[in-house]
Amino acid sequence: MALSQEEINKIHEEEAERAKAQQLYAAKHPQTVVVKKKTSKLAMGCGTLFFLFIVLPIIIVTVRNASPEQRAQDQAHQAADAERMQQTLTELGRVEVLSSTIEFDSIGTPELVVKLKNNAGQAVDAVTVESYFLNNYDEPIGQWNSKSREAYRGIIQDRIASGATYTATFNLAVYDLATKVDSTTVVKVHYEDGSSYAL
Repeated sequence: MALSQEEINKIHEEEAERAKAQQLYAAKHPQTVVVKKKTSKLAMGCGTLFFLFIVLPIIIVTVRNASPEQRAQDQAHQAADAERMQQTLTELGRVEVLSSTIEFDSIGTPELVVKLKNNAGQAVDAVTVESYFLNNYDEPIGQWNSKSREAYRGIIQDRIASGATYTATFNLAVYDLATKVDSTTVVKVHYEDGSSYAL
């Protein structure tokens, strides 16, 4: 099975994220920089060679050997996938994030406060939001004081009627350096009729 351009781009993005994480690690642990860089370059070199000499020829042969019927079937599947993705994005967009802020509880623990509005024509009984956080230096913040871009996912399992707003509060004890919300998006929605949409 051939990899799509989107899958290839995702692989490259993941490699770039790993390289960035290794750079951050190297900055925090200077004694291990040389070993990590050599390992990283060797691993990246092997991965690149594997892709160029094993994966890419298989993709090329698969594409060349595909019959016209197979190509038409693949195009039909891609069109159906694109249509499903468009429907998913439309449905997820019906639950709107009105605001997303960080507040602190009585002992100074950060809490994510998300205000949502259900613009769909029916009630929602579950919503998953995904948020990324920053510190006061506008650096990405992950769990346990890490300076990495880690997603936090919060799940709301209360009924939100059509046209209603809802405010949810999530404890961020493991994101204790977070002071700002970088972004919050709805990534999964479940309607009362049983239909569900997710990225």
